[in-house]
Amino acid sequence: MKILKFAACAALVFASHGLCAFSAQTGKIQHPKMFGINFADGSSYYALAEKVVSVSKQAYVAGPLFVTEVCIELDQSPLQVRIYNARAVPADKAAEAAAKKIPYEAAKQAAKSNILKRAEEKLGGVKTQQNVYKDYPATTHARTLEFVVSDLEELEIFYEKFSGDYARIGGESLNKKIYTLEK
Repeated sequence: MKILKFAACAALVFASHGLCAFSAQTGKIQHPKMFGINFADGSSYYALAEKVVSVSKQAYVAGPLFVTEVCIELDQSPLQVRIYNARAVPADKAAEAAAKKIPYEAAKQAAKSNILKRAEEKLGGVKTQQNVYKDYPATTHARTLEFVVSDLEELEIFYEKFSGDYARIGGESLNKKIYTLEK
């Protein structure tokens, strides 16, 4: 009976998180105070767990993209780590939002047309951004390491797990742990 209850609970968790490939494993790093984050494209990030001073998550619109971003700040480090998911804003919605900021009707229509054209050129039909996108100089941030996660749900689960581990015992729960985002 306990096996059936466990299987039912596991099925509910799996169904609620889809086929998310996120994992967090302790003991995979030899250094007792390090943590790591591995990404689907083969890139990775490793740092001293005791240096993490903040973990945050925010969502915003940047041009033709909806962005959900997790930021990790390290004490006395010039670097900031950003892990984000960017997905296309419907072009008509992005154009409408931008056009509202322009005072003259003729200019609004021209801007709307230009924004739609640029969104289509940049996104090329892609629904979720696969690589870090930088539009020099507007989106470039000095001393920032940026990583893209193509699955928003996986990013949300990573944030919940990482921030939860960070909040426990002064971040000691991050020690020797590798977080892997596979999508």
